[in-house]
Amino acid sequence: MLLILDTNILFSFFNKSKVFSLTKELRHIGYKLVSPDFVFFEIKGLKKQIIESSGLSESEYEFLLLLIKRIIRFIPKSEYKEFILEAKTLSPHFKDFPLFALSLYLNKSPIWSREVRLKKQESIKVLSDEDIEKLLRKE
Repeated sequence: MLLILDTNILFSFFNKSKVFSLTKELRHIGYKLVSPDFVFFEIKGLKKQIIESSGLSESEYEFLLLLIKRIIRFIPKSEYKEFILEAKTLSPHFKDFPLFALSLYLNKSPIWSREVRLKKQESIKVLSDEDIEKLLRKE
């Protein structure tokens, strides 16, 4: 069972919000969490913003970044590049096409995102926090 995580989900991970606990639960029941590798670099680039918005110390931020890298597999573009053209036709917004390309590469694995616009297409399932909570209640 695979689940693709959007940047906004990983950003929330630092706030020890429900994303933190949902991620733990998903892993506990056997979900493999993945994301395009650019997302990791994006999170690293948002370090100052994350620290300011979350109130974390720099060492707490670094610890959570290491934890993220341990529990989420970041997949390089080279692995899903053959699906980019198709993904660009599916993605409701240009910047989100890597998520769709990765999903296509992974047999249409669902995407967990807080971007409502991603649900404007019907080819790939996009799950909200609420959808994830419902999924966990069924398990």
